[in-house]
Amino acid sequence: MNPGHTNEQTLVDYLLGRLPEAEQGRMEERLFTEDGLDEELLATADDLIHAYVSGSLSDEDRRRFETHFLAQPRHRERLAFIRDLGQAVGEVAASRQDIQPSAAKLGWSWKHLWPLAAAATLLVVALLVVLQRRIEAPPSVVTSSNRPPSPPSSPGASSSPSPATTPTTIPETSTVRVVRLPQERPSLVPVRISDSTRSVRVEVAVPEGPPSFDVILQGSDGKEAWRRESLAPPPSGRRLVFSLPAEVLQGEAYNLRIEGEPLRDVATPPVLEYRLRVVRER
Repeated sequence: MNPGHTNEQTLVDYLLGRLPEAEQGRMEERLFTEDGLDEELLATADDLIHAYVSGSLSDEDRRRFETHFLAQPRHRERLAFIRDLGQAVGEVAASRQDIQPSAAKLGWSWKHLWPLAAAATLLVVALLVVLQRRIEAPPSVVTSSNRPPSPPSSPGASSSPSPATTPTTIPETSTVRVVRLPQERPSLVPVRISDSTRSVRVEVAVPEGPPSFDVILQGSDGKEAWRRESLAPPPSGRRLVFSLPAEVLQGEAYNLRIEGEPLRDVATPPVLEYRLRVVRER
């Protein structure tokens, strides 16, 4: 791990929960838009795990690693695997050292033992490949069948939809769920998450005019569970997008408020409210 590298240090700070809230949100947005950034994040996570196992993390980084990084089940699984793999490699190396003296006593040469070493090496490589494929499984994509239907076109209108109504394809993976809040506010909006979900990408149509928006998530008891402030308004015809950390969704019911910044000539700023119901998938 090269702490002096600016980009890698930013990824380390993100994984350890050390970035300011605004930068944390921007990093989550970059993971959607920048190709290869998710692979860099996985590699940095592995570097952190190796540094933790070897005891080379600082006291502060070790504390954040144990309290923030390991709060996610997939990180705990990765740590357990790397520890088990290191132990297995150590056992193979020890066995090789034990075999060499015995082979010398029996008059064997290394050419008689190279198939055993090659088989052990292939086994380790195979385990790494299987794990890498499992972690980096190709994400599922929200296809056209999952998109809301386009409004019917009026006679004589152009067949090309306007930018405001053109649906976009948003990548959705097991670690990132997408929730599009409807303009007609229903009684409950389901939010489906699983143990591997890292964040929930929320998209909502907001009124034009306010220079910024605040997002407040309240539990069923009315206590504030999460907040994002001063979100820039989206371009005309687009939705406001923000990422909600899945780790804050520990309960079953929440109230989501989206408040526009008040204007001088408007006494009451626009406020959107949604009731969310968390659905946990197995």
